[in-house]
Amino acid sequence: MKFIYIALIMFTKSVLFGQDPTFIRHDIDSFIGASDVCITDINNDGFQDLVATAYDEGIAWWENDGLQNFSRHDIADITNHPFARTVRAALHDGTSLDFNIDGNVDLISAAMDGNRVSMWINDGLGNFSEIVVDSLSFGAHTVDASDLDNDGDTDILIAAMGTSTGANAELAIYRNNGNLQFSKEVLSANPSMPTFIYAADLDNDSDKDILFAEYGSGLLGWYKKTDTGYEKVTLFTFSGMHTAQAKDYDKDGDLDILATAYNGCKFFIWQNDGAGNFRKAWEYEGIGGIWLDIADFDNDGYYDLVGAAQNSGVSPDLFWFKNNGTNSYTANPLISNLREVHCALTGDLDSDGDQDIIIAVNASNKLIWWENSLITGLKEESLDTKIGLLQNYPNPFNPSTQICYSVETPAEITISIFDVQGQLIWKKALGYQYAGPHKMQWDGKNSFGASVPSDTYIYQVSFNDQHGTIKQKAAKMILLK
Repeated sequence: MKFIYIALIMFTKSVLFGQDPTFIRHDIDSFIGASDVCITDINNDGFQDLVATAYDEGIAWWENDGLQNFSRHDIADITNHPFARTVRAALHDGTSLDFNIDGNVDLISAAMDGNRVSMWINDGLGNFSEIVVDSLSFGAHTVDASDLDNDGDTDILIAAMGTSTGANAELAIYRNNGNLQFSKEVLSANPSMPTFIYAADLDNDSDKDILFAEYGSGLLGWYKKTDTGYEKVTLFTFSGMHTAQAKDYDKDGDLDILATAYNGCKFFIWQNDGAGNFRKAWEYEGIGGIWLDIADFDNDGYYDLVGAAQNSGVSPDLFWFKNNGTNSYTANPLISNLREVHCALTGDLDSDGDQDIIIAVNASNKLIWWENSLITGLKEESLDTKIGLLQNYPNPFNPSTQICYSVETPAEITISIFDVQGQLIWKKALGYQYAGPHKMQWDGKNSFGASVPSDTYIYQVSFNDQHGTIKQKAAKMILLK
């Protein structure tokens, strides 16, 4: 792993609250028919890279050099992957996909016109070899990954829209047999143009249920895991349902549902009572709603929202919704006239501790990231310090993460973790450490051994060198259960 020495940043509680972020646009690259993007560290250098699909170019990844520069590496063209629609690199707890357990980030992808579901094995240098999971998944639209049967192997899920007439559509699971071979299990052989599938424990019984959306019927629902299989539960019907993700937006310990409707032009949140019963808690009308996600953009302890719209360029395509503290939201349009923003993910691309936004824009053929320039309370004070701190990995994480740092001269090291109110929740003195890179794992527990809730936390590394000089560096991390 390579390290860079960055400015000394001190944890300063006084400027952590009450400021709205400013987002700065950076166009990464042209990617014709850009359809999906995910964030991961492909080459294990500590910086978050991008992987994307495009209808007219295939699959590629962009290497982040840590200085806001991205260089492209092609994975697959449209020969066997026409209309490449989605790609995934991690489970929902932030754990990287690693099918062959070699420590490298692997991928899964879906290509609609190629009818193809693929697994991609990373050689550690960012070169990928394909294993075809299914070449007859007609209209393969959205893939997902989860250990559905708790056997230690990662399974794959697919929502396939079918042929142009809607025939042969399916929601299906590919069970991992443990040797990179998969057995197909069809959940539903006659869904109406399913566009999204997402594995999550919706009823808090420790089993993975399966959330889905159907564009044709407008159905939002889930398959509840039972002792004998799966039981279909219908939640809601609204014209053109498109995406559905399960995330704890209100931080009450259970997974809620974030959904969008394309024809119906809506963003929705469905609140979970903890037992898998849902009520509609919020909705917003936007032209062609296609993506909704959560992140604490303004670092006030509440999850804000980011929404993407697929429209004709006559209205805003991208929003961030400020959480006012009562789970009511103020819409803040970021841009218009991009035409067909297919997704809007969040992550820390510049390793400064706040959440940026990354989008794939289909009709405008672009990958763009929006730099969050919020003053977060991590105050720059010096450029000549001889200590280095990298963003924790993975981030967001659940249940544990690695805190990585580097020391140029020997020092006594102490690591402290604070909540966003500035309260110390965990501290450990690591003793005297020699020059070089180091890392430490935090398991998401406080000093008393109790698990802490989903939230943003500050990790601070204190360096006390042989001359008694104490220096500190800090950054933010997100625990997302």
